[in-house]
Amino acid sequence: MTLWEQVMARCVWVDDCLIWQGGLRHGYGEIRDGKKVRETHRVAYEHTHGPIPKGLIIDHVLARGCTSTACCNEAHLEAVTHRTNILRGNAPAAQQARQTHCKRGHPLIESNIYRRPSNPRIRACRMCITGRWSREHTERKMRELRS
Repeated sequence: MTLWEQVMARCVWVDDCLIWQGGLRHGYGEIRDGKKVRETHRVAYEHTHGPIPKGLIIDHVLARGCTSTACCNEAHLEAVTHRTNILRGNAPAAQQARQTHCKRGHPLIESNIYRRPSNPRIRACRMCITGRWSREHTERKMRELRS
């Protein structure tokens, strides 16, 4: 039996997903290929599309209806960069990258974004920073006048 046939023998359809029923590691299906352990979604992708291009990883595409990392439905899988995969997710970094406005409603356009020299990936709203500095400066002057 081929590796793909072994994967198919241990999967069941749940809605539109083909869910692996064997062992999981971090939510991803695993199957033994001789001495090597392979992830089942990668086996499924390679069965349909051939080898995974160098530098790309396999993403379970939510837009195609996939909600499970144990899914082996080739129609739900796509080879993407690690960055694309992360940004499609719901991790804090992805949520922040999708933000168009700060928590006070100011637009996060390039002219209004401050990037720290120590970590330029972190964005901060210039309007909020300026407003905070202005408030602190005013409060300090008021305290000096009172004393």
